Amino acid sequence: MALRGDIVDPLKDKLILEDLFSHTRLRRPLTIKHLFFFLYFPFGVVLLGIRLLFLVFAELLLFPLFRMLRMNTFFYKIYARMLGVFVVVKGKENWSKNLQVLVSNHRSEFDIIALRSLLPVAAVSPLFYKTFIFTRKMVKEINPIFIDYSNREVIHKNIDEHLTGPASKVPILCFPEGALTNGEQALLLYHKHLFSLERPIQPLANSVSGPFHNVVNVHHLCTKISHNIFWLLLMPYHVWTVNVLPEQRREPTETAEQFANRIQSMTAAHLGLIPSTFSVRDKAILLRRWTALREGQRFLLGRKHALAAQSAILKQQTQAFSTVDGLASPSPSPSPAPIQTSPIAEHHAD
Repeated sequence: MALRGDIVDPLKDKLILEDLFSHTRLRRPLTIKHLFFFLYFPFGVVLLGIRLLFLVFAELLLFPLFRMLRMNTFFYKIYARMLGVFVVVKGKENWSKNLQVLVSNHRSEFDIIALRSLLPVAAVSPLFYKTFIFTRKMVKEINPIFIDYSNREVIHKNIDEHLTGPASKVPILCFPEGALTNGEQALLLYHKHLFSLERPIQPLANSVSGPFHNVVNVHHLCTKISHNIFWLLLMPYHVWTVNVLPEQRREPTETAEQFANRIQSMTAAHLGLIPSTFSVRDKAILLRRWTALREGQRFLLGRKHALAAQSAILKQQTQAFSTVDGLASPSPSPSPAPIQTSPIAEHHAD
């Protein structure tokens, strides 16, 4: 079920869009590490249940309590640890003394939790974050700046209001790729919105590891956010390595797009990846194609099962009809042998 070669990076002709994403939950080929994971799985289910209970407890009591005590950041560190999120920061000397805009590559749904556990942020957030019912308090703690990606004017307006308003001391956090990747091949193209604000940018190069990351893909192309979160919570722990890169400013002769490309190239080089020209739109196209392909295969498989079932029913009906016909018109039995009579008997019969 491959679409390789359909979409090729025009600048990196050896890079295929599919290479940026995982397509199965379990990695291939199967190894002895998969056996260890299957042995761990029952314990992971228990751990998942404990973490889900903690999420409910945090939403109902702990977040409001620590917000009232103004210990939000302290509790968020505890919150992250309870979910198995551990963060290692490298390049601390590069932290800006006047943080305004943080940009990072995007690896998993828990990136925001890992970075929020380091410092208060105002995260540029898609509108569907508002639909999260069981994590509303957690979302509130990232000070979301909800934006509609289809309206650039609103994006600039909301961000400008934050940078010039009373909450400007809290830096903006953005994932300019706009979508998740597997972090193994390349970065998606960085959106240029934040890079046109004439603000200094603090780039972050983010990578994730864990005891079973070489066995299970915590994100793959055709999956739901809830499914990814399930697998993230099932794992024993994850380690985010956050590399703080030197603060960058836009050069007088640079366009916003060139500035974004420069930050993307810097981040990719630090992670040993390719700064691709694929965008989040390309991923959306690929996702639609994969979804259509999977649905087509399911349809064909469904038809195959339906035809097999229909054939089995017809076979049973045929056998039943044969049985009924046999009862209605049984096969003729052999005629009895003629009775031998003596000549005297024949004479009396006459």
